[in-house]
Amino acid sequence: MEQTHEKVTAEQGRFGIGLDDTTVARRKRAAVVGAFVSDAASMGRHWIYNAGDIDRRLGGNKAKAAFFRPPSSPFYKYTSGASSPYGDEIQPLLRTLAAHHGQLYPDDFARESAEYYDKYRGRLNSVMKTFKRRVLESGYKYPNTGVNDDQAHALVKVPLLVYAFGNDTALLTQKVEQAVKVHQNNEVAVSLAQGLALMLRQVTHEGKNIQQAIEWGLSSGQLSSQAVKLVNDAKTSMAKSTRDAAGRFGSSCHLPGKGGALTFPCGIQSSAMLMVLLMVCSTQALSLCQFMTC
Repeated sequence: MEQTHEKVTAEQGRFGIGLDDTTVARRKRAAVVGAFVSDAASMGRHWIYNAGDIDRRLGGNKAKAAFFRPPSSPFYKYTSGASSPYGDEIQPLLRTLAAHHGQLYPDDFARESAEYYDKYRGRLNSVMKTFKRRVLESGYKYPNTGVNDDQAHALVKVPLLVYAFGNDTALLTQKVEQAVKVHQNNEVAVSLAQGLALMLRQVTHEGKNIQQAIEWGLSSGQLSSQAVKLVNDAKTSMAKSTRDAAGRFGSSCHLPGKGGALTFPCGIQSSAMLMVLLMVCSTQALSLCQFMTC
């Protein structure tokens, strides 16, 4: 992963620093690369919910957590170094942005996504299976293609969307809504993805560090009231280990969804603790955490 040369610290002020275009380009590219790399790095421990099982596999050596071998997900078997199903899931967004020169057209994205998932031979989740049937079999068109679902699929799109549209906050929030609604016609999923995108933009485009971006999210007035509450929940858990935070918020992939699981604040807590780019682990919600995986 390409290293950035500037050092952004709390001493540089609550509101971050001004960044030149070259630095913004480097930081937003790092967020995208970090998302894909962290997804692949954690694939070997994906969906192992038993913390004791993870401990036994690591044998006390935390360094083995990244790119763990052999890949041990109980739900699929991929080659070490490959993307998880969540990393594969955002390939259509990457491809449509590249094909349309950085533009997002939701009708095209819906069609291209459905065609990609129809050919995909890995483990396809229930949301995308339903979405694919809605488009290819039932003929639904955007904005009616999405499934009413509040899981973290909404968050996996954020780094790419910030990369493409982060120069304009109004356009960014619009494109996040469109991209999420292609797959998930759910207001919670949309609003939390928008909140995450706006906070990540503060890191990539405005020079804030993680803590500053969180403070901005709490005070800016630009996040939904629900997102603000969940960000504040994450902030109050900063002193906890990531495992303890997952114990509090839950390790389900729902956002503030079923069974009290709260992937959104747990993901923010883990990212802030690790001081990587905000939600660099969003491709699996907790994918970069040493012990817990979604």
